[in-house]
Amino acid sequence: PLGAATTTVVVEDEAGSRVERIVPRNEFRRSVALFSFDNETGDTAVNWLSYGFPVAVEEDLYQDMFLRVVSPWSDWYSDGLMRELSEAGFVEGVGAPLALTRKLAADRHIDVLLRGSLQQADSGLVVESELYDAARGHLIARHGYTGDDPFELADRVSDQLKRDLGLPSVQIADAPDLPAAEILTHSVSAFRHYAMGVLAFSNVDNTDAERWLAAAVDDDSTFALAHFIRAYNFWFLNRTEEAGAAMDAAGEHAYRLPERKRLLYRTLDYLVYQQEPERAFRTAQYWVELYPDDIDGRQLLSELNGNRGRWEEEIAQLD
Repeated sequence: PLGAATTTVVVEDEAGSRVERIVPRNEFRRSVALFSFDNETGDTAVNWLSYGFPVAVEEDLYQDMFLRVVSPWSDWYSDGLMRELSEAGFVEGVGAPLALTRKLAADRHIDVLLRGSLQQADSGLVVESELYDAARGHLIARHGYTGDDPFELADRVSDQLKRDLGLPSVQIADAPDLPAAEILTHSVSAFRHYAMGVLAFSNVDNTDAERWLAAAVDDDSTFALAHFIRAYNFWFLNRTEEAGAAMDAAGEHAYRLPERKRLLYRTLDYLVYQQEPERAFRTAQYWVELYPDDIDGRQLLSELNGNRGRWEEEIAQLD
């Protein structure tokens, strides 16, 4: 029964309104680390899918409240996976051996890690996924998928992963689960540019990131996540006016973002662009109450507590 895996909480949203939400019980929350998929197609033109494909899986999984997801391409705020991979010689996060990815996941107390390979067949792209127990390193499940649409393949991989993790079947059926293309883009070209931009951003190559992210939103002006990451990249480039315009574009299409990404967007928008620190603080609190395992949310809330001189609360979030 779903009731055994969830509880009802009453929390305040950023407007100060009391909201009743159903959230997972802590013992039913699971965590997964995603790593690159080896390109075994022999075609260097699809090298970008080595990290682009798991990025699509990641964004699809972000919709599920039962899951905490980390990857080298989404840890730009606090986690450091890409930094550690780069220090080990895997600058793009591609080709890292299982032993290293297992260690990185286990060091972060992640339950499982997902990696795999990309191959080519007459029937289309073949995706082989492998799910490992992060603590012990043994293989939990291996699956193969064939198709022409990388977004649809990502949907299938993420759905099977949730089943392999043993998430409640009622939760899988009832949870928000838009197709990956709906929360990202229907344009493969735009997504390729976005994946290249995210990789450059994760490697702190902000000039290259802007080139790729600009191409992504040129291909699809409704690509909310690309606008959002582009805004943050502009901030690092000290191009604040362009950052504000990109945030506005992301907000116009924020309906495409999974809830956690919307909360991140709203927290940063209130804090940096709207100059409403109190609403930013309440949004971060709301985020952490709904998703207590999200490192980004806790990091932001910790900093916001520090800005208010609440040192004990700042440290508590870091614990």
